[in-house]
Amino acid sequence: MELRGPEVKISRGTPLSLAERFLERALFAYSKDKFEDALSDMDAAVEAEPHNAELYATRGFILARAGHDSEAEPDLEKALKINPQQWLAHYTRAMMAFKTGDLDKALGHLAVAKVVAPRRPEILIYQAAAYYHKKDKPNAQKIIAEAVEIIESGDKKLLKEAKKWQKAINDLLA
Repeated sequence: MELRGPEVKISRGTPLSLAERFLERALFAYSKDKFEDALSDMDAAVEAEPHNAELYATRGFILARAGHDSEAEPDLEKALKINPQQWLAHYTRAMMAFKTGDLDKALGHLAVAKVVAPRRPEILIYQAAAYYHKKDKPNAQKIIAEAVEIIESGDKKLLKEAKKWQKAINDLLA
């Protein structure tokens, strides 16, 4: 499954902070699958702003994507302690639960993430995938249709991923 991470920040006419600059560089390295470079920059970002939940959640996300789930968990916990509505931390915990086959736990984390960020299509795609693996076709169909609708005019790569899931879900025996 294609995974999207945090979005790149756009300066709205004000200079980015030091932490934001490290975050931007980390996200660029992450987009090139240079996890060690990304993590090094995330370490510097966290050091510059140690009370920023987004930075801990992002570092946890990158750690999880690099296959270091046990190292990601303390960052996710810290992010949620600072800001319980940090959707990326809930999403990352869902990814990790999905990976281990704990679909109910993944769905629980995704439900919280969806409350916080209801129009993030990656959350919906993961929810649909979890329902697919649980053979719950009606919920999977409803959620993947919602994801496709949200991304219809947006990210073509993500739309392609969602449509693949939609086809697999539709082919699922009832």
